[in-house]
Formats: sequence, C-alpha cells, structure tokens
Amino acid sequence: MKVIDAHIPITEVTVFEDRAHVVRRGLVQFPEGPSRIQLRELAPTLVDKTVAVSVLGPVDVQRVRVTRHHGVGQSAPTSENRSAAHAEADRLETEAEGIDKAIALTLREIAEDAAAGRADRKRWSAAWSRLFAHAKQARGAWDRARAGSVSTADDVELGTDRPLATLELELQSADAGPHPIQIDYVVPNAAWRPNHRLQVMRSDDPDGEWSLSFEINARVWQNTGEDWSEASLFLSTQRTTMSVGPPELQSDLLEAERSSRPPPASARNAPPSELAVDVALLPDDGGKTQRFAAARTTIRSTGEPHLVRIDAFADATRPAWVMRAGEAFEGVLRIAVANRGKHPILAGPVDVISDGGLVTRTSVGHVEPGAPFELTWSQDDTLRIHRSEHAESMEGKKSRSRQTTHAVELVVSNLGGHERTVRIEDGIPVPGVKYASVEYDADASTSPSHPDDAGRLWWLVALPPYGHHTVRFRYSTVDARGE
Repeated sequence: MKVIDAHIPITEVTVFEDRAHVVRRGLVQFPEGPSRIQLRELAPTLVDKTVAVSVLGPVDVQRVRVTRHHGVGQSAPTSENRSAAHAEADRLETEAEGIDKAIALTLREIAEDAAAGRADRKRWSAAWSRLFAHAKQARGAWDRARAGSVSTADDVELGTDRPLATLELELQSADAGPHPIQIDYVVPNAAWRPNHRLQVMRSDDPDGEWSLSFEINARVWQNTGEDWSEASLFLSTQRTTMSVGPPELQSDLLEAERSSRPPPASARNAPPSELAVDVALLPDDGGKTQRFAAARTTIRSTGEPHLVRIDAFADATRPAWVMRAGEAFEGVLRIAVANRGKHPILAGPVDVISDGGLVTRTSVGHVEPGAPFELTWSQDDTLRIHRSEHAESMEGKKSRSRQTTHAVELVVSNLGGHERTVRIEDGIPVPGVKYASVEYDADASTSPSHPDDAGRLWWLVALPPYGHHTVRFRYSTVDARGE
C-alpha cells in the first residue's frame, strides 16, 4: 500500500458561538489500487466523530482514523530575536502609559481652569485631539509589537514538544490520477461575538448634520491548535447546543495499538487547551439563524481577539441632546440612525470614534436592514434636569378603589454660555395590572406634548445661555384593588 503525505489546506471555516466547522480542500494524486493518505499537524482538539471525507472520482474511502502524539513543529527563533521583540513591546508600553498620564493631567488642568472661570474650548479641543491622536498611534504600535512578541513566543512553543494530530485515510482508487478531496471536522475552543464601530464626523454648524460611518464587525477567537491561513471565514448564530436529541447508539469496533513513544508525564497531566478569553453567549439574533460571510483572513491559534468586518454603511443625522430624569441628571447625546447595510446588526457593544480617537463605548440592540435605531452616549454636565413629583390619593367608599393625582415638575437648566436646544422626555404609566385606568390632564400640563400609546411624553425646548425652563404635567390613576 502506497503511503502519501498530503498537504490539504484549510479553505473555509464557519465559526459558531463555541466551536468551529473546518473545511479542507485540495487535489491529491491517487495511485491505482489501495493507498494511505496522511495529513499531519491537524488541530489536536478536533472531534473525531465529526470527521467527514469525500472524494470526487472513482475513489472509495474505506477507513478514517485520527491519531494523536507529541512532536516538534516549526523551528524556534533565536534568543536575540525573542529578546528584541520583548524589549520593543516593553518600550512601547511605557510610551503608551506616559501618554495616558498626560491625558489625565490635561483633564485635571481643564477642571481647574473651568473652576477658575478660564474657559478656552479651542485650546482644550486642540489639546484633546493631539493627545488622542498620539494615544491611538502609541496603542496601535504597542498592540502590533505585543502581537509580534506573542507570535515569537508561539514559535518557541511550536519548536518544542507539543500535542499533534494526524489524520490517516485508507482509500481504494479505480484509476491513477488527480482527484479533488474535501475533509470536514469540528473543533472546540473557537468563538465569535459582535463588536461594532461608529465613526462620527461632527459638523462645524451647531444645527448641521453629522456624517456617520457604521461598521458591522465581529471579534473572533480561536485556540484550536492550528492556524487558519487565508481561509474563507463565515460567522453563524446557530446555537449548536440547542435542540439536540440523544444520539442513536450503534456497535463500535475497538482497536488497540501499542504506542511507540509515550508522551511525557507533563503533557499527560496538562489541562486541555482553552480560549484565553471568557466570552458570553451570542445575543439574540432576531429569532432566526444568521450566517455572515467575511473576507478571506488569517487567524492564528493564540486565543487573541481578531477583528473581522461584516458590513459597513454611511448615514447622516442631526444629533439631539436628550434630558430624562431618572436615567441621568445631565444631558445625554442621542443620534437616530437607519441600518443601511445588507446585513442585520446583532446586539452588542459599539465603539464610538471621533476626532481621531475612541470617545466612548455604547451598545445597540438587534436591528434588521432598513430599520431605524438610536445610539446614546456622551453626557454634558452643563445641561441639568431636576424632577419633583407630588401625589394625592383619595379612597373610594363603595368601590374600594383608590384614585391618585400625580403632579410632576421638570426643571432643566443650561449652565453654559451658548443657547442649547434639548429634548425633554418623561412618561406616564399605562393601564394594566397595577392601574385600572390612567387619565392625562392636558389642561394642567405644558403643551404641546400628549402621551402616545406607550405613555411617552416629550418636549423640544430652546434654553438660553445660563437659563432654565420648567415643564409640568399632571395625570391621575385609579387602582381598583385599593393597593
């Protein structure tokens, strides 16, 4: 029987929430008659029962077996290269920490100037832009150096005794010649999660529109024991662990072979390889399974996160400062956006980028293509809101019902030197389990707002510099149970 050492590359990977489906495809020169194909250095974590082999041509797959052993992979780099990589990473880390200290110092100086009445917004804005640009550049250089240092450490590990897996195929070919072959298997220690990015280009006009660029991204982790090099990547929301019944049991033929080289004791007692990052389960996918196609990419088996872009779109909107007592005592920036991409946005974190640096991180829910959604971030301490409520109750003598009248007052203040237009939001309860009826008193309330079906109220108010505005509304509730 002829033995063939084949190289069949990974061409496609589908990543689920806690595992990955790996596909290898290639062209193998088969001899006529029986042959054995050996595919070496596979992921040692692959699940044996998931291995599937298919050959296009007059070739019969008679036996598939996975063996595991310990061996030496790639050659280790020199100690000089390792030392240089670690030293460069340490230097860049020190530089990034120095910039962080400079940002903290600048923030303290701005607070002291503001307290002393020395407001200089142009100088503050220029200082922030310069520092954030330097911080972004330093952090990027540090991340690249750290990745190179980790890569060097991985090469050292590959040059030592490590677990390996070999796939052995016994086949019978009716003729000699090249035939396409495909090998599928599932590996654990792989995951992905949504992680989006919003780029904001602010307008110089206070009432102008902001240009937005939204990227639907994902972070992928894998520590399977094999690299995915230039593979077509797919991300699936299918819950592989749900709706699974017990397997149908069949008879298995067990074979035992004496190992020619037992693994060392340290390797036998080593814990199984796991992801370096503990990530939560995938969020709600809108009630149906989604499968996203990403570009061909390379993801090394390090357990480090790898950012993958799924889709991107542009939009423009006018921001609004929203004030809602109970959520925050300061004004909150909110923008309304529509998903103009071809793919849905999965619920997850959103990194907000503006002026060349990371501003903050917010979150978004599940959004279908074409559907509108809102993002909220960035509080302004010059906009303040105070809410007070007075309630009077009256008990019914016969019906045992209790009627309560609620008088609410909202006072919003602008502590800044520029006129601001804000949206004030509040609400009243709706009839349900707690209240038998709810009535809104429009005559005793500030116009023109009127509650919608969900009980939401809102007013658009122009606040002069260092001014304030008062909004009042009144409603009554009836509790038939007298609670």
